[in-house]
Amino acid sequence: GAYKTVSPEDVRSALAGLEGEEYYYRVLNEMTFGDPDLGISFTVTVSTSGPGDWIYASHVTENAERVYLGSYSGVTYCVDPTGKVEKVYKTDDTIRRIEERGAYIYIQTNYGLYVLKDDEMVNHIEIGVGDLETFANWGFVVKRDSRLSLHKQDGALLGTVRFSQEPREVIPTAEGMIVYTSKYRAVLVVS
Repeated sequence: GAYKTVSPEDVRSALAGLEGEEYYYRVLNEMTFGDPDLGISFTVTVSTSGPGDWIYASHVTENAERVYLGSYSGVTYCVDPTGKVEKVYKTDDTIRRIEERGAYIYIQTNYGLYVLKDDEMVNHIEIGVGDLETFANWGFVVKRDSRLSLHKQDGALLGTVRFSQEPREVIPTAEGMIVYTSKYRAVLVVS
């Protein structure tokens, strides 16, 4: 369904032959309901697919040059505006988030963050139960409970800040970030 939204091309033909993976989609029954006098109609489709995969994350670049679709099986597809799959990235876990920022692609799984540049992995960050929190022009922030890890764009660690309370909001700035907890506001400068 997500692929059909971004491309008029048939899903089966676009994904056919990718790395020997098999995808199929079959309509079992389709019914249209509505009132022609009111100009209202809707279609209910009952279908099956398999063995296939589920899309768990997506990202559209700023000018919609590329769409990324991340799957349950750990595969991320990069789709061009015509609907063709340009690249396939494989990880070992379900994709939770995908971001393309400048020359870098960030693919977050349940436990790690892959940082790619020019289709090569330049860094892998184990984040466990953490989460990719926010991006800034100087890099990005990974949140793990009451700790914030600050990273350069290539994933290199700049430092870690521990708060007495879990940060509720992290706002990136050109120089660093503003962090709000339930009791205070902190302004951090990245150097």
